Amino acid sequence: MNKQTIDLALIDLFLEHDDGITIADDIRRQHPHTKLVIVTAHGDSERARLAHRIFKENYLEKSLLEERLLKKIEDVLSSQQSVPSAGNPTTKI
Repeated sequence: MNKQTIDLALIDLFLEHDDGITIADDIRRQHPHTKLVIVTAHGDSERARLAHRIFKENYLEKSLLEERLLKKIEDVLSSQQSVPSAGNPTTKI
C-alpha cells in the first residue's frame, strides 16, 4: 500500500478481524493526504460514538449511505481539510 497514491479510503468501523479506527490511523500515517470516511451500521455503540467524535462530518451510518455517500465522497475529495488522527483508539473507550 505504501507505493500507491490513495485519494479516498471508505472504511467500515467494525470489521471481522480489525477495527476501522485503527486502519484509518494506519492509512493516515502512511498516506497523510488520503481523505478518510468511516461508515458503520452500529451507530449506537460506544465505538461508533468515538468514531463520530474523531471523524466528525466524515462519519456516516450505513442507513444514510444510499442518499449521502456520493455527496460525502465529493465533499471529502474537494475539501482541503486535514486528515484527523485517531490517536490510540483502544485507550479512549
